[in-house]
Amino acid sequence: MGKVLGIIIGIVLVVLGLVGIVAWWGYFVRALMAAVPALLIVVGVVLVVFFVSEIRASMQEKAEMEATVEPELKEEKEPKKEETSAGKKSEEKK
Repeated sequence: MGKVLGIIIGIVLVVLGLVGIVAWWGYFVRALMAAVPALLIVVGVVLVVFFVSEIRASMQEKAEMEATVEPELKEEKEPKKEETSAGKKSEEKK
């Protein structure tokens, strides 16, 4: 019964809304004229904040990736130096 009551109330509200738009068309248009610029400003600010944070996050991820890759590269280079120094030591002993 509650679902049927919700549907009936929804239909009544739609009809009242349509009657209100027709009866107060001028006020409705003025309200839209006032709301659209304000809505554009709010949406613009939200988009700027969102994409600035996305750019910062991608820059931070890139910096973290570089920070983790550089030590790995250093570790790969160090054994080569040890191998060459160990090779020199064995050659010196001969």
